[in-house]
Amino acid sequence: MTRNLDLDDIQGNVIRAYGKFGYPKARYFFLTLTNAWVGREFTRRVIDRITTARRWPVDPHTGQRNGPPITMNIGYTFMGFYMMELPTRTLQSMPDDWIDGMKKRAFILGDKPTDNIDRPQQPIKPGENPEWMNKWDGIWRENRSRIPSEDVHIWVSMNAKVQPGTEDPFPGQSSDNILEEWTTWLDEICQSVTQDYRDAHGGDDRGMIYLLTLGGRDPATGAQVGPKYQEASAVFEKVYCPDGMIAPGLPCPNDDQICLMPTPCEHFGLADGIGDPVFEGQFDDETMKEKVIGRGKWMDPSRGEDGWEPLATGEFLLGHPDESQELPPAARPPEFTTNGTFMAFRKLHQNVLSWRSYFAEEAKKYSKVAGIPEDQAEITLRSKVVGRWPDGVPMSKAPKWDDWQKVRDHFGLNPTSDQDKALAAEAEKLGAKFIKLWWAEVGYLRTRHASDFKYAQDMQGFDCPNSSHLRRVNTRDYLDPQNNMHPELVDGPDAVKPAEAGLPRDPSRYTGVNKDADSSLNKRRRILRRGLPYGSTTKEAGLNDTDETDQGVAMMILCANLFRQFEFVQQQWIEYGLDFNSGNNTCPLVGSHETHNRFTVPADPKGEEAPYVCSGMKTFVEIRGGEYFFIPSITALNMIAHGVVDPT
Repeated sequence: MTRNLDLDDIQGNVIRAYGKFGYPKARYFFLTLTNAWVGREFTRRVIDRITTARRWPVDPHTGQRNGPPITMNIGYTFMGFYMMELPTRTLQSMPDDWIDGMKKRAFILGDKPTDNIDRPQQPIKPGENPEWMNKWDGIWRENRSRIPSEDVHIWVSMNAKVQPGTEDPFPGQSSDNILEEWTTWLDEICQSVTQDYRDAHGGDDRGMIYLLTLGGRDPATGAQVGPKYQEASAVFEKVYCPDGMIAPGLPCPNDDQICLMPTPCEHFGLADGIGDPVFEGQFDDETMKEKVIGRGKWMDPSRGEDGWEPLATGEFLLGHPDESQELPPAARPPEFTTNGTFMAFRKLHQNVLSWRSYFAEEAKKYSKVAGIPEDQAEITLRSKVVGRWPDGVPMSKAPKWDDWQKVRDHFGLNPTSDQDKALAAEAEKLGAKFIKLWWAEVGYLRTRHASDFKYAQDMQGFDCPNSSHLRRVNTRDYLDPQNNMHPELVDGPDAVKPAEAGLPRDPSRYTGVNKDADSSLNKRRRILRRGLPYGSTTKEAGLNDTDETDQGVAMMILCANLFRQFEFVQQQWIEYGLDFNSGNNTCPLVGSHETHNRFTVPADPKGEEAPYVCSGMKTFVEIRGGEYFFIPSITALNMIAHGVVDPT
């Protein structure tokens, strides 16, 4: 029995990663305000549209939960609460990291070069910023500057469903695009609040709230530059429906039987967001039994699959016990923070050309070392860096190319029948994917196979390299202090040699494996990931992406303690490698490679392969700015709106 939560009091983006629930389009807005009244009044006027975590009704025809056509959520920065004149005692008791803001924590996060010790957030005058911030969006360069600036005070997100087979959002009540309709509504709310203050104060302009543009202000003209929101979208791909149907009862909207369907991939072509953690109360008991496997905490191996348990609610929501059986530190009054959480918004730019060109060149050497064709070597090397194959199959389950293809055959990711092969070939000629294969790929990511694996039997990383991205961001049972770094194969006729077929390591075939390994040292470092890619919205358009074009991931990281969870993972596991026997080498996927730029693919010395070292790696992912936000409960939003936050 999981913990019962007041889902009507929790914002929906805490419980749901909307992109996985059929909301592949999003816009993220950043607002600034000039006095307390407009901030409170804005909150009061939008609160009825905030999407809560209430469980959506089940559609009797599909058996799936059916949510609204659009969702909306809201968060506040420290400066936002300061401008809204929340009590000093409340603000003082909020965490230091959130009060500091992300820019001031840049050195901790690796966003600022380690050899740069100047004060991180202080431009000398408008338009002049520290060099390490030059690539940031103007809105984030100017945020929290000592010079007169427009700080980000409020974050608003909107996620929309799309019409089947297209990337067009659902129609609204008065337009053919509900996302555009709600964007106009939000802008009009800001204008009406500002106008009401002006009217009530004899034309006084000191009470304003408005949307900031991503480009900030032009230093020469003072005009706002760029769009008023961060657009985000799943990456869509062309899909061929030979019978004219996307699914039973769902026709393809186009006569040529080609439609657009969202993928789980980002701009590097990698299936993303698979292992997001689950916590007590997040799902009903029946759903939790399936969701928890591979995504919870591994605690009791003697119970088999039941050894997976949901993480404590307090790791992600304030006011509930965390994994230490304590209530996370919270501000007064407790009603203000209960059912709320903290969020790090990070705009991560992807250098797509560097990613493609580096591995294309490196594959020429790796193919000779690994003894495989060059095209296979390129995909294999990328997958070793990530810890998963491009479709999400874990390297721990399929360490070599042939193993991966067997998994794909088993789950229907490859066409196997003559008819399916013919239809897949026909789709390829049309520059599309056969709809049956699209459904298989989406379905695979929901299976246990995609998430149910551990590392105690692969401590040296022969299957999934220790320094891969996957092992860094979710260490599972790898860091159990009782683990044996050198498990040995059992001798005898049933022993499997490492060089044979590359089979994933079965603990029963090894001596010295810590069969009691659990995730005790990992369960306090988990984070919820939300967000979507931004940039090219289709795979076809993405073929033209370079390092200079604007694409990446708008990432939102939610947790109860930014310092203990997000900042620890970012500093110690992403930008440092000691826990993974990698010295100072950073994460090969999202780490900074300005100084430390190596990645090792280990090989079992008892096998026939040699290890391989990638050197001179380019930085594939760069920060473009962001900020820390508090995501209040509905109760707290009402307290804010009515100015009744009382810490006494």
